[in-house]
Amino acid sequence: MTQLDDSTDSTPDCDSTVAVPESVAARRADRLKPDPLKQLRHDLRTSVVHILGYSELLEEDTTDRGLDAFIPDLRKIQVSGKDLLDVIDELRVATAEEAHRLDLDRLHYDLRTGLSQVAGFTEMLVELAEEGGHTEMLSDLGRISDAARLLLTRSEGSLETAIHEAFETSEPPRQATAEARASLRTAGSAAALPALADGGRLLVVDDDDGNRDLLRRRLGVLGFEVRLAENGEEGLAAAASERLDLILLDILMPGLDGYEVLRRLKRDKGLRHIPVIMLSALDEVDSVVQCLLMGADDYLAKPFNPVLLRTRVGACLEKHRLRQRLARKVRIFVSSPGDVDEERQIAQQVIQGLSLELGSEVSLEPVFWEAEPLLATETFQSQIVTPADCQIFVCILWSRLGTRLPPHITRPDGSRYDSGTQFEFEKAVEGFRRSGYPKILVYRKTAEPKVSLGDRQELLYRLGQKEALDGFVRQWFEAPEDEGFVAAFHGFEQPAELRDRLAIHLRKLILKELEGSR
Repeated sequence: MTQLDDSTDSTPDCDSTVAVPESVAARRADRLKPDPLKQLRHDLRTSVVHILGYSELLEEDTTDRGLDAFIPDLRKIQVSGKDLLDVIDELRVATAEEAHRLDLDRLHYDLRTGLSQVAGFTEMLVELAEEGGHTEMLSDLGRISDAARLLLTRSEGSLETAIHEAFETSEPPRQATAEARASLRTAGSAAALPALADGGRLLVVDDDDGNRDLLRRRLGVLGFEVRLAENGEEGLAAAASERLDLILLDILMPGLDGYEVLRRLKRDKGLRHIPVIMLSALDEVDSVVQCLLMGADDYLAKPFNPVLLRTRVGACLEKHRLRQRLARKVRIFVSSPGDVDEERQIAQQVIQGLSLELGSEVSLEPVFWEAEPLLATETFQSQIVTPADCQIFVCILWSRLGTRLPPHITRPDGSRYDSGTQFEFEKAVEGFRRSGYPKILVYRKTAEPKVSLGDRQELLYRLGQKEALDGFVRQWFEAPEDEGFVAAFHGFEQPAELRDRLAIHLRKLILKELEGSR
């Protein structure tokens, strides 16, 4: 029997340790090392869980109590919360290659969009609860707001950092972008609230239904009429067809994005004067700067802070309306008898179009009797601006001269005017001879008027009106003994001809006025 040496004894001493292979130790250390990306997902989801939980509790409570007005916004908060969970779940990546493929700009944008909706609907519910005396709801609504703010704090700049730390990527966190986001968040926060001008019509262009709804309601509370468009094409169509005081334009949209919509607005002579506020996520600093260089007036970051919303919109409108007040004012008096109603409407449309086209340079003020608050206690002529006080006088004629004026309205020599049209034309001529204003444009329709032969009295009246008009034209425009014309007027047959000619003539006269005032 062979005796074993003590040194070969296989039984370890009680105080000895078992050697662990290096590969096993490394794997164990990896398992014990904190996973920053997993921790970030956990923290973000915790905030969303609070948002969903408290909103669901409030929905149950309001349903039981019959407070139906609260339920739609609570459900919108829940929809936004579930969308936020989907965004957070995109951070479940296992390799550095998967992390590299993440679109962090889009993730930031989607998080802010969801948070904007949660914050906005919560603020409205708070107002509704306070107005209705349901103060017991404010505590849970406050918890939803706190959770949204915490989620925002946790996500700002943390996505890049967590991915960098989790996979030790070569690219450092985007500190510059995070700092720029912080500067945008604080920019303008101390601005004084301007007094909002008397309402106005605003256009919101955003592909996100929640953002549109929030802005519509928030701006509606501030007294604005809000028009909505869900894409760039709709926004441009609305801008071209309606009178707008301000456009709020999202940058990231499918189809025509905010850049292209802004570019087209600023290239259009009729639309470029409309102020534009860009809607952006806070990490779109370069995008905001680019839009400002393209002609945008300001920006609003998502989520929409109510104070900043009021401040930025108010400041833009005040600046725009101040420019309008300082612009050269041109009054355009439109005179015409009752047989050219269609042409009168055309003149109004032409002036409105030129006002949009030249709005940043000139303020056009049309004078139409139907737009004036005429009192029954005074005559028509005494209540409207006189042609001599206008820069341009437009007279449109066809087959009538108009109704004779009351006996007390006479010329200096005591003679009576045959009609209101004659009174207005002669006042315009007097003003021009005295001061060079107004510039006088006269148009006469050459198409044959349709007259019923069944009513003898009407037929005789129309014939008398035609003879009176012909006499007026001979007096002011034709030389004696058929020697031609001593003054110019423009003939047209169809309304479309008047539209084209009047637009050309007025534009030239207005531009000359602007050149003379520079």
